[in-house]
Amino acid sequence: MNGGTIWWGQVGNSLQLLSEVTNALRDGRSAVLQLPRRLPWRQDFYEAVDFRRSAFGGVKRMMRLDWNPGEEPGEFVLDELCSNRVKADYWPGQTYAQYLGSREDILLNDYYVWVCGIHSKMNAADWNRFLHEAMEILDFRQRRMLIDNLLSTHINFR
Repeated sequence: MNGGTIWWGQVGNSLQLLSEVTNALRDGRSAVLQLPRRLPWRQDFYEAVDFRRSAFGGVKRMMRLDWNPGEEPGEFVLDELCSNRVKADYWPGQTYAQYLGSREDILLNDYYVWVCGIHSKMNAADWNRFLHEAMEILDFRQRRMLIDNLLSTHINFR
């Protein structure tokens, strides 16, 4: 057993964080997760979340994607999680959240998506706005997104 397995499987606060994240996924909630830059055994944390997800996620798999801060969150979801046909059908007269909510054929319906690379409070606010609008428009019971934000250890579930 390596140090990361012990840290994320047996140490109280670490185990509690892991449980809160996986419980949010199980309950169908999106989670905005803010982690410190120096998170111990980060890869083991990702693997522990994915392992626990396998107990209730069925065929849905975990997908980790790196976000470029120059891209709008909705544009990122459209570019990374939609087919070329879905991308081509998008018309700028509606928000990304409105358009994505009208589609059944996006990968977000088949995966748990973990977005990495959000490094500022302004970027986190952009993602929060997108997720909030999407939550109001979309049925997100089957559309879960984790956001890996490297600002602090606070976890905020939406």
